[in-house]
Amino acid sequence: KGSKSRGFSNHNGFVFLLDFGYSYLKEQTDIVNIVCGGIYNYIEPENLEPNVFHKYNNYIPSFTCDVYRIGVLLYYLFWERFPFDGYTWKGFCANVKNIEPQFDPFTKNGEQIPDKYINLIKICLSKNSCSRPESAIMMDKMINCL
Repeated sequence: KGSKSRGFSNHNGFVFLLDFGYSYLKEQTDIVNIVCGGIYNYIEPENLEPNVFHKYNNYIPSFTCDVYRIGVLLYYLFWERFPFDGYTWKGFCANVKNIEPQFDPFTKNGEQIPDKYINLIKICLSKNSCSRPESAIMMDKMINCL
């Protein structure tokens, strides 16, 4: 899934990200077969299928999947590019699963990005889903501690 305007809300001048869509549709132990689609840059490493001939992927919905997607979105907002790319689908999958993204301390316009935001994005983009926050409360506490 990608970010569409219906996924955001403006309330008193604050923008809220509502949901990426899958984390609460099923219990954490359920496996859902989904047709691959949407913006591939947001697919988390644990659910990425490198075989281009698979039309379906066993997707395990969780809050940590949405946290990863929030990390991709934040990365894009700061650096105006996605954290991973690849010339081929297999190359893209290998990069997502094995390569750490680059975290330049400055935006394209030369503005310095505070370390606390870079650290937050690094945690959100962790390859290991167990290293990502497991709840909104945990994520809020983590942000306030940075």
